[in-house]
Amino acid sequence: MSTRIHYDPATAHGKLLAEVCDELATVTAKMTRLKRVVDAMLAGTPTTPQQIEAELGITAGQGQNVWQLITDAETKLTAQNVRVFTDTLDQG
Repeated sequence: MSTRIHYDPATAHGKLLAEVCDELATVTAKMTRLKRVVDAMLAGTPTTPQQIEAELGITAGQGQNVWQLITDAETKLTAQNVRVFTDTLDQG
């Protein structure tokens, strides 16, 4: 478990750090939601990436690539080091 680090969000850089923590939490939640959605699309019958292409409006033939990019990004955003960063620095 990490120790919380307190900082002054009233300073320019403290405000920036607080914004990064907030935005990181928001984007992580959204990416996790998107990952669940595209995984559900791939779980259909037949299991093809065409539904991802249709639902997201992406170029035909790129569904599998987009799924992989989303999967990789979600994995990185939910990694332990990101959780330690936000747990240590997020002041709510």
